[in-house]
Amino acid sequence: MVLEMSSPSIVCAAVGRMPVMMPSAHTNVGIRRKKATRIMIGLHLCAHPRLLSNSRPPAAPTGAIPGRGFDFPMSFSGLRPAASVRIVAPVTSTAHEPIVLSPEQEETHTLHTSFHDTAQTQRKCQWVTRKSDGKNDGPVRWYHPNGTLWRAGTTSVEPMGTWHTYREDGSLMLEEVAQGGDVWLVTAFELGNRVREGKRSRNAHGQQVFEGYWTIFKDGMPTHQEHCPRGDAWGSSLNATRPMPDAMRAALLAPDVPDALAALRRTLPSPNARAVLWNGADGLLDEGFTPSPEAAVALAFDPQAWGHDPEPKRALRYVLPIAAETLPRVITRAKAILPNRPDVTHACAILLPRLLEATGAPLDARWDMLLIQAMTVAFSQPIVAVLGETLLTLPPERREALLLAMPRIDWQFARFVPTPKILALALDDLVKRVPDARGRDHWNERVMQEALVASGSAAVAPLVAWIEGPGKQAAWRGVVLRALGAMGGASVARVLLAHADDRYELVRNAAREALRMLGEAARPALIEASKGEGTLARWARDELRAVEALPSAADVALRELQASLTREERTRYAEIVAPGRGYAGVWPEPALVHVRAAIQSDPTRALAAFAELDVVHGFFGFALAEIGKHPGIAAIVADLLAADRGIHGLDETLLDRAPAVLDSLGFRLEQRLPGNTAKIAAHVAEHHAWEGRRVLIACARSEDAPVRELAVRGLVRAGARVVPEVLPLLARDDDESVVSAARVICALPDPEAVPALEKALADATGERLAALTLAIESCRTRALATDHAALDAYLAERARERGANVPRLPGLPVLRFRDGVVLSEDARRGILAAFAADDASAPYGGLAAIRREIDDGDAAELLAVMQREMLGHKPWRVLAIGTLGSDAQIDALGAEAQTPLEIEALRRSGRGVAFEWLDHLSEHGKPALARAAQDALRRACEARGVDRDGLFELTTSRAPHDPEKTRAALRRRLEAAMIVGRSYDAEHFRAFVLEHPVVRAFVAGLVWKDAKGRFAILTAEGAVDAAGAVVDLVAPVTIPHPIEIDDAALVALRARLAALALVQPFVQLERRFTRDAQAQLSALIAATQPKSLAAFEGLLRQRGYHRGTVVEGIVTESRRPLGDGWFMMARHDAIWVRQRGQKTCGLQDIEPIRQPAWAAPTPALWSEALEDARVVLEAEAGTKKARAPKKPKDTAGTGEPKARKPRNDPEV
Repeated sequence: MVLEMSSPSIVCAAVGRMPVMMPSAHTNVGIRRKKATRIMIGLHLCAHPRLLSNSRPPAAPTGAIPGRGFDFPMSFSGLRPAASVRIVAPVTSTAHEPIVLSPEQEETHTLHTSFHDTAQTQRKCQWVTRKSDGKNDGPVRWYHPNGTLWRAGTTSVEPMGTWHTYREDGSLMLEEVAQGGDVWLVTAFELGNRVREGKRSRNAHGQQVFEGYWTIFKDGMPTHQEHCPRGDAWGSSLNATRPMPDAMRAALLAPDVPDALAALRRTLPSPNARAVLWNGADGLLDEGFTPSPEAAVALAFDPQAWGHDPEPKRALRYVLPIAAETLPRVITRAKAILPNRPDVTHACAILLPRLLEATGAPLDARWDMLLIQAMTVAFSQPIVAVLGETLLTLPPERREALLLAMPRIDWQFARFVPTPKILALALDDLVKRVPDARGRDHWNERVMQEALVASGSAAVAPLVAWIEGPGKQAAWRGVVLRALGAMGGASVARVLLAHADDRYELVRNAAREALRMLGEAARPALIEASKGEGTLARWARDELRAVEALPSAADVALRELQASLTREERTRYAEIVAPGRGYAGVWPEPALVHVRAAIQSDPTRALAAFAELDVVHGFFGFALAEIGKHPGIAAIVADLLAADRGIHGLDETLLDRAPAVLDSLGFRLEQRLPGNTAKIAAHVAEHHAWEGRRVLIACARSEDAPVRELAVRGLVRAGARVVPEVLPLLARDDDESVVSAARVICALPDPEAVPALEKALADATGERLAALTLAIESCRTRALATDHAALDAYLAERARERGANVPRLPGLPVLRFRDGVVLSEDARRGILAAFAADDASAPYGGLAAIRREIDDGDAAELLAVMQREMLGHKPWRVLAIGTLGSDAQIDALGAEAQTPLEIEALRRSGRGVAFEWLDHLSEHGKPALARAAQDALRRACEARGVDRDGLFELTTSRAPHDPEKTRAALRRRLEAAMIVGRSYDAEHFRAFVLEHPVVRAFVAGLVWKDAKGRFAILTAEGAVDAAGAVVDLVAPVTIPHPIEIDDAALVALRARLAALALVQPFVQLERRFTRDAQAQLSALIAATQPKSLAAFEGLLRQRGYHRGTVVEGIVTESRRPLGDGWFMMARHDAIWVRQRGQKTCGLQDIEPIRQPAWAAPTPALWSEALEDARVVLEAEAGTKKARAPKKPKDTAGTGEPKARKPRNDPEV
């Protein structure tokens, strides 16, 4: 059997619907029919874009002759003779295959793949750029959501050559041929035949539109020409396959115009069908066509015209030229508006006043209710603007009456009627409004501010009274403050200054912006504020310099540096940057080379010249790297930071050089990055806590509480070595700096910090006093930890000072130090007080020192009593589980972990069972919980200086509460260590294996390989080789995979193991392996059939795999974590997670992968991948369990079914 087909998409149509088509040299296509069909096609068949994300590039089909097609074997189960498919590919089709770069091209070009949201669907795009300058260079491919080709062509900055556009069924839709001068010859096709042809170009607005006339074809022959509609846009022509003016003319001349327009719209299944219709109507009007009154009203009242993105002024164009004829019809519609029809309400309220004005008739009071209804349901700016214009034509008293009649004063219309009464009602309504989840409603804020400013100076007094009252949302206070700054004078300066130090950043920034608006009028208030101390005083001094136009230290330094440039230097540097001026920040590589060379040659003068040319923002990183060379360079950095230029994509660790230099210029990093400080602080705190410590110290001074919280968290993460650099913050006069430093020292107690803390404690009040007191307690607790008598006395003293603030615990159990000394009752209450002071982001560091001295059993008993006697949920009680809990209590916490607070408690525990739970939650928890668990593991590894595997190994419990669970974890981890070839140094091997009672007993019988290449069996007495001789293992040692052992040595080791009568904890020497596994793996996968979905997933889970990431409701991969960054990646057919009915699934590939540091898989890894594939693919499906017959319904002993009583039976 031979099928000749012109494109791969027709193959799809011929063989049936293909749920999964993966791009490989031989594609396995599963066709969902009663009998499985296997088709081996050597072409790249495109599928859902998300299914291709982890696929390998297709191999070129062998035996291909351009224009003559390819031959492939094809077999159908149930057919005797073998069939073949002959796919005839046109000569041009090879240009439309998916893009694959050759090895030579990969050195000079980059292949990009992205997904774009077009018409609410995901379309995949491929294109090629040059690595030298980033310009487009080569083919471009767009694909429909179903994977078929959409558009294909070639680009080099601008589209050129020939482009083809295809429908989703694979048929050609458009052909575009470049004619030069941005003019294209466009040909539309239907069923393979030309139907029209015309030229497209750009108009004065840069829009792509068609010009002149379309040439119409019938049966491939030109018949006549038709004029293109005015503004027939490119997107419209993609969807309209016939001349729009003729179709529109026929609809407007039909007896029932609304029905005709609706029928015409149904032929245009495009999201811009409304634009197509209105473009056609506008084209007719431009040609002099005059619609009938019925047609004009039907167009103006088109339902889609008043939906999303309405165009009221365009609707007016249809009815105004014939206002006398259309007015009665609009009045008729206005009198018969049905409820819940906002489109008709808006149309009548907008069209009617204009038609009345055009005909000279007044807009009398009988239409007031229509206007009120329209304003009540108005939702978009164009409608609000036109209704506002209508309001402005009415007398002020009538305008005010209309707004008072609305159910609620809407700020969108209050700005058109800014009377005192309307303003008062609107302010009252403002108190009741609740901003969105983020605390902002930008559209309403802007509208409200416009209305307030438009109300004039008469509104100043009520606004001042309103803002000084209680219960106002921060967002609306900011609006009123800005309005006061725009229309107030010196009288409101003090009111604004009172809010310039508000605890809410939004209000604080609004008040300061309003003070800047006042200009000279704010000077007296700023002078008075500048005489004090603290954050507000420093800000006032900065603003006074700005008001007085005094140059700052940064301005002076930069001017001096730039004044020293010679004319020759200015000319030379201008010539260097000239090639890159037109690239909007994306510089071509040749220009970058010269710029970098100039900066490296003389960084100070080059950066000064580039700053004068206003191009230094493209080289912000260079300026940061040289910030300490000259104050003028620091001034450049300050200007760029203040203007938020060039900072995006910057390595945040470079900013660590900035704070100290910028402080000398009076520039505070944490103040001048309002849009980026929190983002930078979060990134540095998580990834570069120590390297970016100076940035975090600067952010610890911020007035914004979230920024300070991030800074404190990052500094705590940096460890005890950061404390000496934090101490200078204690000498500052602002509360933010002192409190942040005290919280860091409380979490990282250092006895040497006590003098600085006590000095800062003088005259401290409020939050500063509380933070400093806790920090001093934490440091002294740590200093006294080893002196049990002194520690007992200090804890008792602190408990007596706190008095009633100590949590009450009935039945407080006895606590003993590890040397057996019992703590006094007051000391035990002091420990409870320390727990109550603990915090998730900045812990009470003294607790760790206390816990190290307390007996483990007594600590667990204290926790049990707390859990039993203390009711309610308190964060510190959850954290106490991590500090006091035994293995069993930590195990219970891990089983119930649902929040980041419980993740933090597990991290603080430091026990192996806690880290096992964190590992489990990082793989199987909900996304937010998994991220928190991963972060906790990363922090634990950083604190101990080990990798993730080492963390689990070195924290293995010596007396596990669940021995079987511990042995299972050891078996899994040691087996993974064998597979990936993990090595152990001498210290790690001794601590984890030789000196650990549980691990030493468990690994008896395992074969180890030392640095000299010797193999030895570890026994209770020591290590022996195959001959029985004692071996002193030389580190580093590994657990060898049997593939690493030659056959003779393998036989000898098996014999010695049998002689020792030892059983290995997992299969090592008897393990099945294959030395050429990679080749056999591909052959095995290609030769197997899809399996039952339930059996397939069950076998994967049996081998330790779990589902990968779900994207758009499908998952195409499963992972088996191993160790040292390695995991097995099993790629398979798409599994539709949210849909039922999928019966089978096929395996496509299994590959060992290492992340983030890539490495080539070893033979042992490939052998394990092959064994996984064998288990999944060769396992026989179990026999289906026979369903038991249904039990007959209960009978009343007569063999008759029970009679059902009727519904109306009174006895029911």
